[in-house]
Amino acid sequence: MLKTKTDLIRIISLLLLIPVFSACSGKSSDPSGIWQGFVRNNSGEEVAFTLEVKRSGDQLTGQLVNGDDRTSSTSGAFTGNNLKLRFDYYDGELNATIDGDDLKGEFVRQWQKQILRREIRAGRKISAGQSSATAADISGDWVLRVGEAPNQRLWRAAFSQKGSDLRGTIIPVTGDWGQFTGEIENNRVTLNRFDGINSRIFRATLNSDGNLEGIVDLGLLDPVRKVIAERLDQNNKASVEGLPDPNVYTRMANPAEPFRFSFPGLDGKTVSSTDDRFKNKVLIVSITGSWCPNCHEEAPLMQEFYERYKGQGLEIVALAFEYTGVAERF
Repeated sequence: MLKTKTDLIRIISLLLLIPVFSACSGKSSDPSGIWQGFVRNNSGEEVAFTLEVKRSGDQLTGQLVNGDDRTSSTSGAFTGNNLKLRFDYYDGELNATIDGDDLKGEFVRQWQKQILRREIRAGRKISAGQSSATAADISGDWVLRVGEAPNQRLWRAAFSQKGSDLRGTIIPVTGDWGQFTGEIENNRVTLNRFDGINSRIFRATLNSDGNLEGIVDLGLLDPVRKVIAERLDQNNKASVEGLPDPNVYTRMANPAEPFRFSFPGLDGKTVSSTDDRFKNKVLIVSITGSWCPNCHEEAPLMQEFYERYKGQGLEIVALAFEYTGVAERF
């Protein structure tokens, strides 16, 4: 029983406050927006990446962003608090639970004869201003001495810089690793890349000799490797000595023998180099795989090249070496 008018006012006030507090404590689970993520490698290192999620009507898409490089999902869904992004061409999937500004889950994909799972976490990305710390200039080309003797390898690297913001790529003889993004602050360099296939990180410190000393973590089952880098000077023979020549790194076992192949096509029918369709034509054979990021970059160029010269007798065949023998997964 209400004893006074004051009691009635107090109760009404409390009832009005309840939905207000509920609204303040509730967290939006809308996945749309830009997320700052981290994926954990087997070494324990966390590789930073950016995830951008967009809605258009009932359509949901996500992109793994590495500077100018964007890896787009082929499909997406958000049910309850669960986000699912498919990357069919990598046979991979991002599964995560969203709670307000927090995202936790894993990236799963087929790798060789096993399923590879990587733990991921992310938060809503907040734009940060340019660092006020003095940044040394490391833009340009570098030679990386990776690992220890006698298994040391020589790779190249190329960096571009705007203030403390840093972009670049690492270039083994087998092909570049795409664009890395990161920063240099107080002579400390951090570069990351996660594209769904690879999660890689390069960390180094610029020493008093002007060289970079640090590590590179290639993800997967590779060990963390020590790196010493020096600027590449084409006029200094010592700085380029030992760099492998990509023009001779991959070659025919017997160049005098014609290159022959015979493989099943996507329709199950055998395609051979001796088929009539290839006779008296220029034939380009591309060694590829759906798991290969560089091959995805090459494919549009091959398509453009084919459209330009097919009328003059050009044929292109892609020989894909896949992790599984299941055609539906290619």
